[in-house]
Amino acid sequence: TMKRSYKSIKRTSIVLLALFTSFSMAKSPRAVVAKVQGNVFVTSNQQTKKLDAGSFSYDVDEIFTEVGAELVFKDYFDHEYHVSGSSYVSLLNKIVELKSGYLWVKSLEDTDDEFQIQTVNSTIAYDSGEFITSYDPENGKTQVLSIKGTHSFNNNVYEFMKEEVGPGRFSFIKED
Repeated sequence: TMKRSYKSIKRTSIVLLALFTSFSMAKSPRAVVAKVQGNVFVTSNQQTKKLDAGSFSYDVDEIFTEVGAELVFKDYFDHEYHVSGSSYVSLLNKIVELKSGYLWVKSLEDTDDEFQIQTVNSTIAYDSGEFITSYDPENGKTQVLSIKGTHSFNNNVYEFMKEEVGPGRFSFIKED
């Protein structure tokens, strides 16, 4: 009976471990969609579907907005992101990658955490404030306009080139 008890405990432990592992491997949402106007799509796990208000977005999701569409999503750090039509973004924890188009970022609360917007050639680091950024892949130009707060604008190719962009100011980085 002792041998049978040991096998039962061992089998139960393996089942519990497998169950716990499957729950811990589940992806947790990084953002929630607050508003969708027009057609907005998300590609996740090699499947593309239409996004609606109330949908969740996860790490490495790729989001596309159709011409004339608009998307507003909020992360769990009190930031609101407005994505214009014809844009393409991807999420990864505290980083939003702008692959094409326009993005308006609003911090709803001040925080000490650092967040980033990345394009192919730039990184915008921020903890609060409000700014609009764009990336045009055809000419390789990233622009940032600060509305509220100061944001660090870094060139990803020439790392020594950094700019602090304050309220009412703008800057750009171009591939050439």
